Amino acid sequence: MKRKDKYYSISNDKTLDLIYHKNVNTSYPIHTHAEHDTLGIVLDGAVFIESEAGNYICEKHNLFTIPMDMPHAVSSLGGGVYTMLTACIHRDYAVEQNVLEIGQEMENRLAELIGNAESAEEYIQLLRDGITLLAESRLQHLTRESCLKELKQELLGLPELPVTIEEMSKKVCVSPFHMIRQFKKEIGLTPHQFQIQCRIRKAQKLLLERKTITEVAFETGFCDQSHFDKSFKKLIGMSPAAYQKAACFAENRNKLNREQK
Repeated sequence: MKRKDKYYSISNDKTLDLIYHKNVNTSYPIHTHAEHDTLGIVLDGAVFIESEAGNYICEKHNLFTIPMDMPHAVSSLGGGVYTMLTACIHRDYAVEQNVLEIGQEMENRLAELIGNAESAEEYIQLLRDGITLLAESRLQHLTRESCLKELKQELLGLPELPVTIEEMSKKVCVSPFHMIRQFKKEIGLTPHQFQIQCRIRKAQKLLLERKTITEVAFETGFCDQSHFDKSFKKLIGMSPAAYQKAACFAENRNKLNREQK
């Protein structure tokens, strides 16, 4: 039976870790990496990768990349053993260092880990390719964040406009499921919850203009007054009519006080 070993090379500040799995059949269930991207190179055997980007077999002399926060699982193929090198690149380190510097550091550490510079040499190009893929992935992530900010501003500016989840997801170039997940992570609410909140905030301003409840419901994009009343009360804690009465009374009182001064 083959020996099963795992060797680690961890940086002092824990920003760049290399893990060398030698003749193992370890499987890892669905999980995420909250602070780092992962690059894997299969040196012998094969592993099965499951992720939202797709399921596939990664064989000898091939690589895979897992961006930060992407759910994924890694398992041995048919229970067989494999040898694999994985690199965990902390996001902060990736931002501070350029691709070439990261690649050189990983090459140096790989030679130390394997203990044979000549054996390490054949994997250097794979490392460089993997680092480039991760750099592109980070750029796409930043692009999505920028698109999410734009989407947020659109919902803030015109919350009454009807827009479906599918239309929102096309704006940020990801699937509806991933868009909802990413939006909630960045904003704290789902896109629908955020849009309803923006509509209610706009409704508060319109009610102060003494518009009727029906007019406000229509202008803020609600399909009917009942839906508007229910959504408004859930967020504000009182009905639109009660809010309008209280807010207008307070506004008149403040105006009277200013005139008396």
